[in-house]
Amino acid sequence: MTAKACLFAIQLLAAASAGISHASCLDDPSSSVCVDATSFYNNSIVENDLNRLCTENPRISGCSIRKKCKGGDPGMSDTACNPWGLLASICSQDYGEQMSGMAGCKSYVSLCLPKTSVVQQCSIKGVSKLVPTATAMSDVTALCTEMPDMPECDLCRDAGSPTKCPDPLLALGAICLSMWMADCARWERMCPVGTVGLVPFCGGSAAASATASSAPQCRGNMIMYFHHGYQDFVLFKGWVPCTAWAYALTVVAVVLSGVLVGLLRALRVLLEAGWRDAD
Repeated sequence: MTAKACLFAIQLLAAASAGISHASCLDDPSSSVCVDATSFYNNSIVENDLNRLCTENPRISGCSIRKKCKGGDPGMSDTACNPWGLLASICSQDYGEQMSGMAGCKSYVSLCLPKTSVVQQCSIKGVSKLVPTATAMSDVTALCTEMPDMPECDLCRDAGSPTKCPDPLLALGAICLSMWMADCARWERMCPVGTVGLVPFCGGSAAASATASSAPQCRGNMIMYFHHGYQDFVLFKGWVPCTAWAYALTVVAVVLSGVLVGLLRALRVLLEAGWRDAD
């Protein structure tokens, strides 16, 4: 047998072995040969499954994140864009989506759903507290019903109905970054202050995402009832105290502003009295 024939035979045996390993791991992911999925379910196959899922369901939250990753958005971190993490966000019911029955999720569910699975890649998590698609659509509908003139609502309004919104998660992020309202609560759980790596959805800066560090962000609230806490707008869009010190200084500034207004009114009275006496 020639060297070329030997090499071909070895390649056939390797391919057959990988095929057997793939099939056996899908049936029993607790086997020791399944620890590293790169030999039977590599990133290329994962990307194929993601392509299938996001072609069939482009509006779902995990696919919204993937779209920003594939577009090279500098505000997206490698962690958020990890293919296995994206599969988890879409296929694992831990994130509130109901996609585990989709064909593109079949391999992931077989490998990662069993509690006895030893596949290392199954430990890669999706976006923490990701807002599920149905919830994002519901919140966008409520927000744009309450504040229909917000320009960010145009992201869904152009579709004719919030339920047909092409990207509910991105629309929700744009609205809540512009002005926090009560229906932003679930978005805020996904995007707490200091979140990095999800700039298009949570705000912040691409530089902070690249270095995995971020200064606290102040987000103005718009709560239409008596409440307590920080992060309320004070006179101007850029005046939003988000720490105890900032809040204390704001109180001092407001009191001094009141005193100044009182002094200006007293000065006006004195000036008017002087003008009358001069007449």
